[in-house]
Amino acid sequence: MSRDRARCAVVSEPAAAPKQRLIFLDAARAVAIVLMVFAHFTDQLLAPALHQGPFGTAYAATRGFTAPLFFVLSGWAFAVSLLPGVARGDVDYGRRVRRGGLLLLWGYLLTLPYWAEGFPFAVEAKVWTPFFTAGVLQTLGVALLIATGLLWAVRKPQVFVGVSAVLALVTVASARWALKFAAAWPEPIRGYFDPQDVGGGFPLVPWAAFFFAGLAIGGGLWLRKAKPLLTLFVLSALSFAAMALLHGPEALLLKRFGWVLALVGVAAVGLSNAQRLPAAVKLLGQHALTFYVVHMLVLWGIPRVPGLVYRLGPSLGWGGCFALSAACLALTAAGIAIASGEPMRRTSAERAG
Repeated sequence: MSRDRARCAVVSEPAAAPKQRLIFLDAARAVAIVLMVFAHFTDQLLAPALHQGPFGTAYAATRGFTAPLFFVLSGWAFAVSLLPGVARGDVDYGRRVRRGGLLLLWGYLLTLPYWAEGFPFAVEAKVWTPFFTAGVLQTLGVALLIATGLLWAVRKPQVFVGVSAVLALVTVASARWALKFAAAWPEPIRGYFDPQDVGGGFPLVPWAAFFFAGLAIGGGLWLRKAKPLLTLFVLSALSFAAMALLHGPEALLLKRFGWVLALVGVAAVGLSNAQRLPAAVKLLGQHALTFYVVHMLVLWGIPRVPGLVYRLGPSLGWGGCFALSAACLALTAAGIAIASGEPMRRTSAERAG
């Protein structure tokens, strides 16, 4: 069984943003984490016949939005975290570079074909294809490094936002060209432009467009000191309108972008007057990388310790997949809370306040 289908999530970084934005970004990210974990458990452990049932058909219609949601939220969080620091002249660029490097490191570690007989030197070349195909972590890490370099080079929020918008458009427009010419490139480079028929492949072109769009939207709203509600719904409507005029991959990207903006808009509306998130939701939103890594290890295991994919296979019902997903999330959250000292629930003093 291939392990590459489980590589469809993304990771983002806590944003030091104004209170309202921090609240709805973290809430949307928490929802994305729950959907991501459930999707991966379902992809790998659900009995095949159940994919064809009524619930499976309805669920399949919602798949494909989790990764774009994470990309957009990550770009938005980057913008609102760093642009105020640019104005003050105190941005820690080294921290962002280290973050990008960490995402790349985990992206490659989690796709090492350690399970193949003869690993690492006596395995077939095709076994390494998923490793050399950019997944969400690699693409997000590279996009983060590009954004950090761009911000360091321009040092002007207005220019940064404008260039980010242009990068989003160029990334989408160049996708077909890149796919055509990448065939002759070395596989480690090709994997960033060609999914190579790997189910968990999220190449830089065009997927980074969602990250750059998040940079432009979050940065633009910060510059204008504007509330996101109207902007998100207008952009969502424009995406759906443009989708109707296009065909092929570009139309699918616009569809996903439209739904992502609508979902974030709903989160912004619902939390427009909220002062704080429940501690458990905040924990989910601020520790995405940990949740990503842990659930991947639970599913696929580590060397000499097989994960659930090899122990159970596609044999569960919807209830079993939901229960295991919830258990993985709950245990991971409890571990983070214990290790970091963050409470899972608000204290009585916080509730009284």
